[in-house]
Order: sequence, then C-alpha cells, then structure tokens
Amino acid sequence: MGAKHFLALLAVAATVTITVLAPEAYAQRTGQQNQESQANQPARRIPAMRERVYRRLVEAQECFEAEDMECSIDLLDQVREMDDLNSYELGQMWNFYAFIYFTQDNFGEATRAYENILQQAEIPIGFETTTMYSLVMLYVQQERYQEGLDMLERWFAMSDAPSSDPYILKAQIHSELEQFAEGIESVLTALEIAAEQGRDPRESWYRLRNMFQGRPTISTSSQL
Repeated sequence: MGAKHFLALLAVAATVTITVLAPEAYAQRTGQQNQESQANQPARRIPAMRERVYRRLVEAQECFEAEDMECSIDLLDQVREMDDLNSYELGQMWNFYAFIYFTQDNFGEATRAYENILQQAEIPIGFETTTMYSLVMLYVQQERYQEGLDMLERWFAMSDAPSSDPYILKAQIHSELEQFAEGIESVLTALEIAAEQGRDPRESWYRLRNMFQGRPTISTSSQL
C-alpha cells in the first residue's frame, strides 16, 4: 500500500467546498462545535470573525468558484497583510490557502498552510481535529510516515469514539514503517469497532490483517 492509495483518499477532500460563515452565523456554529467536542477538552473562547476579513474571504471564494485562482490568492494575500488578525481569522485564511494549494496538487504548500492553522491557539476544536486529519493524509502522501503517525496520535487524543477507518489508516502507516505488531493491533481494533457498530468490514481490512499475520510480530518500540 503506497502513496497512490493515500492520494485517492485525499481526492475525496477535493469535493469539499470552502464556505465562509457570516460573523453572526459563525458565533452559533462555534458554540455547537465546542459542545459536540470531546467532554474532557476544555472550553475555548473563540474570537469573532470581523466584517472586513469576512468580506475579503467571500470575495476570494467567489474568485475560486469562477476558477480564477490568481484572484483568489491575491485576496487571501490582502487578508494576510491585515493588522491584528485574530486566531480564528488566521485559521480560516490558512484553511483557504490549503484548499487552493491542494486543488493545484501543491501538497507541500498545502501542508505548510495546515500546519499554520495548528499554530493558532483559539480555533474551534472541530476545526483543529479536521486540520490534524488532513495533515495525516498529506504527510503520508509525501511519504512522511512518522510525522503522519505522530499527528494521527494527536488526533486520537482529541477525538471521541473514533470509527474503524482511522484505525485502518493507522495500520497502513504502521505497515509503511514496518511496525507489524502495532499494525495488527490497529487492524484488530478496527474490526472490533466494526462488529460493535454492526458494520461489515471491507475485504481490504482482512487482507491487511492477513498481511500482518504473515509477518514477525516483534514490536519496533521494543527493539534496541
């Protein structure tokens, strides 16, 4: 299982459109995201998006929808040059950069933009975890497997009741790192969750399990 498989997974994200929330709608959405986040996560006070930033982002969205990427990037650059942008405004700006770079197959710049989102302290928890998961996929697509695994562990620490799919993704990364004991553990966890949810596992999950079972099960973490 190589980078092409992860590229196919990333392609799903390209169908997502950027939606800029009006300032008044943003406040309601932020409250919902924080209420839906994991119970052991502390509440966050998220700053509001100001009208001047919102207008530029909407204009950038209109340019993007018209397939005028130069115009969209130029408007984002104007936002970037504004003084005193708060964490949420910076997060939304970098998210838009990341989306544009991704659609241009510029995965290096998309990765850096997502990393910049995580530098912002005051963003909704749901926004942060979504960014983390996107970074996992991008790291792996660039064969930065250990960084992908580290970010996925951060994502798990902030996520409530993950489904089977993230565990399968984790197992695939362990496979690339030749961490076979950890990989089989992740696959078995995914199968257990699927059974609990009454979900039929995919055939590829069983192939992945069988692949690990045919390997030595020595944990790499125990090796000298």
